[in-house]
Amino acid sequence: MTDAVLPIRGQRLESIVASLLRTKTIPAAFFVAGMVLLVVSPFLSWIVVEGTDITRNAFTADLPWLLGGSDLGAQEGGSFANGWLFLFCAVLCAAVGYPLLFFRRTAALPISLIGAGLVVYVLATKYRFDRQYGLVQENLPGAVGVGSGLWMALAGSLLLLLTLAAARIWLHGNLLAAGASTPVTLEALSGDRD
Repeated sequence: MTDAVLPIRGQRLESIVASLLRTKTIPAAFFVAGMVLLVVSPFLSWIVVEGTDITRNAFTADLPWLLGGSDLGAQEGGSFANGWLFLFCAVLCAAVGYPLLFFRRTAALPISLIGAGLVVYVLATKYRFDRQYGLVQENLPGAVGVGSGLWMALAGSLLLLLTLAAARIWLHGNLLAAGASTPVTLEALSGDRD
């Protein structure tokens, strides 16, 4: 009965933490969480006019996007809604990163490169939003701020970027731990086949 009441005291807590750190699912969890955030982000608000109910999501072409967006200073309309770009990147990540779900490190590098590109893109887009809306601020009914969609896209991109580090730490650590705890065989000495 004591074990049921106090399941995470003393040595049990240490063993739970140790088993979590040894698990192979950490890189896959980073990958899946990043994908979910990336897919959801275009549907949320990217621009919010404070004090009003005016919001725009990533499927609005007339936001000042880096790619095909409007130029508010020149009063030019946008030609491409960048929500489609984020969905395309998510599909690309899903296709490339599928081996991560089976604890293979081969997909970690391309996924992290895509994540790094998206991090730069989201931060540069925020910078462009700030500059462009500063030009037309007096014509708007309130101050303009970035919404939850941008922050969610940034968080998802960062998770994808960190997938490589997670794969190197956890999957490589598992191989070392497995080699130390099992009998020495030719297969154990051959290392990671990725």
